[in-house]
Amino acid sequence: MKKYNTYKLLFYILLILYILFAIYLFWLAKNNKKDESQNLQSTCKNTLEKSNNIIEKFNDVSKPVDFSAFPEAKLYYTRITESVKKGPNFAGHYSLIGLGCGTDCIGLSVVNLKTGKVIAFDPVRENYHLQNLGSYLVLEPVYKGQKREYYKIVDDKLELACSEISTEDMYPQFPEQ
Repeated sequence: MKKYNTYKLLFYILLILYILFAIYLFWLAKNNKKDESQNLQSTCKNTLEKSNNIIEKFNDVSKPVDFSAFPEAKLYYTRITESVKKGPNFAGHYSLIGLGCGTDCIGLSVVNLKTGKVIAFDPVRENYHLQNLGSYLVLEPVYKGQKREYYKIVDDKLELACSEISTEDMYPQFPEQ
């Protein structure tokens, strides 16, 4: 009977050690994610600060919209052409057009007003909002833990300049009762 109690005691000691080790691994993984997120955010901040934000002014009449690169953008023909008529609102001679697709959902189109070409088209981005920072387009996440993406136009293409993990929700959360 004594031998049985010794094995039982040994089992419980090993179980406690196993649980403590699992808690330590969880804590370690959580802290590494925080460090990685902070590194990404400081990298994006540095990228934006170093960027050359000189934007040329475009005062000419824009060319007719050319949908050849993104024929599916014709589904939003009226929205895109009416926005283009208003003139540039992004990076000098581009028109950034938000295409609504519901609550916390955004689509986008970017048109080069000098050539009339649609250079970017993304009809649906769920759980994101669009933010125009002049020379950067930001896909702003609704929920923390999602990726915030900064885009810049390079050679008439929208290219990802930087991304970071959002550390806060866009909407305040209700306190738990």
